[in-house]
Amino acid sequence: MKSNIVGMEANMEQLLEKIMSVQCRSVGVNTSLSEKREHIEKLHRTRNLLRKVQFIYDLPARLGKCIKSEAYADAVKFYTGAIPIFKAYGDSSFHDCNRASEEAVTIIIKNLQVYPFFFLFLSFS
Repeated sequence: MKSNIVGMEANMEQLLEKIMSVQCRSVGVNTSLSEKREHIEKLHRTRNLLRKVQFIYDLPARLGKCIKSEAYADAVKFYTGAIPIFKAYGDSSFHDCNRASEEAVTIIIKNLQVYPFFFLFLSFS
């Protein structure tokens, strides 16, 4: 019985040494990868920002396509998604996009005022 306990103690010490070794290696790997991880996260944030900017620049053309296909609900969804950006930056960077988008929205409003019941009928059929 005593030999089993002594053997268990030795096994526990070996296990503890292996755990400590794995932990040290894990810390080393995390340290060496942290710089690359930060760089990847920065690139990801930049990519997301570029997607948003591209969406704003594409918005007038997208609204025009929605007008041609009479997809007014989609046009409203796209435009309302861009409103916060236009409010924040519409007077400077995105002035032309804002103006063109507002012109497209004006056309949408006129189309809906001319045929309000026709589009309501289409939405239920």
